Amino acid sequence: KTTIKAIVGVDGSEIAFDGVGNGPIDAFVKGLNQHADLDVTLQSYHEHDLEHRSDSRAVAYINIQKKTGQAAFGVGIDANISVASMKAILSALNRLAVE
Repeated sequence: KTTIKAIVGVDGSEIAFDGVGNGPIDAFVKGLNQHADLDVTLQSYHEHDLEHRSDSRAVAYINIQKKTGQAAFGVGIDANISVASMKAILSALNRLAVE
């Protein structure tokens, strides 16, 4: 089990939460669902390096879906693959919010 502590901005205010899952991505999604009043599931996840070196940045592609069936892709880039993945989740959530 993995526990994550996060602070995210939602509708102009900050939400601090803990999430528990089988890894950092699962823990982040579960924590968001529980504390930000969301009901999304991860549909797909892909990642790779950008520069093909040991110090390369990672890019993560994530597809999430609401219970209503509405879905969106998000992309995140960071030197840390876990952070890139969380950025991708937030990117997808932001796209869902404007659709």
